[in-house]
Amino acid sequence: MLKCEEKSRGKLSGMGGRLREIALNYAVANDCYSKGEIRE
Repeated sequence: MLKCEEKSRGKLSGMGGRLREIALNYAVANDCYSKGEIRE
């Protein structure tokens, strides 16, 4: 399984998928934070 940091990066698909990527990153970051695995 990927680390939270790796999952939050994901694959950026240019500017077109930027907003969707940010939303996904936010959700993953929230999930990681709730598990106490965030490092920022």
